[in-house]
Amino acid sequence: MLPLVHVDKNETSPDCLYSSIATVANSMRPINNKIIGAGAWWFNIQNLMPGQGDVIWNRIYAFRYDAWKCLETFYGVKVIWHNTSKAEEMLPNLLSELDSGRPVLIYINSHYCPWHPRQEEYNAHFCLVLDYDKENEEFICMDVNPERYQVTLPMELFEKGCGPYLTFAESDRSCIEVNWKEVVSSAVENLSAEGISAFDSMRDLAYEVKKEIKEAEDGVPVWIEDPVSLISKTGLLEKGRNYFAQTLDYLAEEFQVEELKEISKKFVEGAQQWKVVSFLAMKSRMMRTDKTALERIPDKILEIADFEEKVAQELVELLQKNTTLR
Repeated sequence: MLPLVHVDKNETSPDCLYSSIATVANSMRPINNKIIGAGAWWFNIQNLMPGQGDVIWNRIYAFRYDAWKCLETFYGVKVIWHNTSKAEEMLPNLLSELDSGRPVLIYINSHYCPWHPRQEEYNAHFCLVLDYDKENEEFICMDVNPERYQVTLPMELFEKGCGPYLTFAESDRSCIEVNWKEVVSSAVENLSAEGISAFDSMRDLAYEVKKEIKEAEDGVPVWIEDPVSLISKTGLLEKGRNYFAQTLDYLAEEFQVEELKEISKKFVEGAQQWKVVSFLAMKSRMMRTDKTALERIPDKILEIADFEEKVAQELVELLQKNTTLR
């Protein structure tokens, strides 16, 4: 079994996704765990993939496919994000990786995760798959959060609850020195890497949600009935902000850039704001006659877009002030 990498438990404590990536990456190369979240601040809306239905939240991409590219840049560990939720698309590559002795990190909704303490709910969860038991048709998994232990996931449950998955590869690149301006500037540049501002994409989401609420029968959009996709995506957006906050804290301490500590706190605040979106959706589901919470969702997203755009500008100004790389 992989040696578990322990992470600090603090306000922005990493969870199952972060801890699993750290565990695999450290088994390949000695890395600094606090740099993992360098590329996790992102947002985009894309076209639906086959089989995703027409729920708007399925179009939200909370991470870039190269969100952990810093691990490849600085340590030679490549983390590849495969954005699919169809088991038949995942299985060939997943089994091939396992046959080659490489673990795979999979999303599995907590409702279909038999060992999860919150199995009665629908929550985003990630665990490592180490092997496949063909005779019993079940995956041998390692769940690193909150503690290391080995569990089994039946194929039937995997097919019902699976989602995006991550694979790992090791390059010939040697470890190089981390540069704080390179990390921060890369994160800022990624926010418009697709030609559209991440913040404008957030606003587009808000306007579409507002339109759906207005046009929905009885004013209740279909995703309130089954909010799994919304909870999953807002959960990933919350994680991404917390991951990036931890990276900024590390860079602030390592390179004595005090301004980064203050900006880091704002990312923690931003993470909580995405959590509020999820809370509003659940409240709307329980209180159908009161539309107040439902109507607050698009307004909250617009508020987040403005807030994160201001934080991005603070980072740009900090980079401009520090004209020489350190």
